[in-house]
Amino acid sequence: MLRCGILDQVLLAGQRQEFRIDKVVLNYPWLDLACNPGTRPKVKGNNMGPGMLEMFSYMYFADIKDSLSPLASPLLADMRQLECFPQTYIMTCAQDALRIDGIRFYERLKLAGTKVHRHEVNAHHGFIEEGMRGCFQEPNPKTELAKEEINKMIDWYQKEIQND
Repeated sequence: MLRCGILDQVLLAGQRQEFRIDKVVLNYPWLDLACNPGTRPKVKGNNMGPGMLEMFSYMYFADIKDSLSPLASPLLADMRQLECFPQTYIMTCAQDALRIDGIRFYERLKLAGTKVHRHEVNAHHGFIEEGMRGCFQEPNPKTELAKEEINKMIDWYQKEIQND
């Protein structure tokens, strides 16, 4: 049984046309859960090693073979499925082993004709959550970076809904 998140619903909504998801924001997404964590590129400053990625992958699936489904690994979706994907904002982090997933998905969505924007931050995976833990305390550089990047996503979204 697949234990996926919003991306499987985005793919299914586009295929079934039961409802429409208009826009998607993906923050440092993990888009190829079938990829062996040990084969991912080594990234300076990365805070998620192969062991951690492997542990998380077992949390998503009762049977690891399910990771081969495009509902779990959208990078494995065919072009027909990606053509149904909504307008997308992808944030990648320079210090993230999952960065390559965001870059590849961006390229595949562009090929499929989907309107897509990619923004890269010189930070590590989870920097927004880490920065926002301190948002009710004295401001610090991590909190300020997290707020700045959240505001960029909001600005993108507001601009795009005005263009609709």
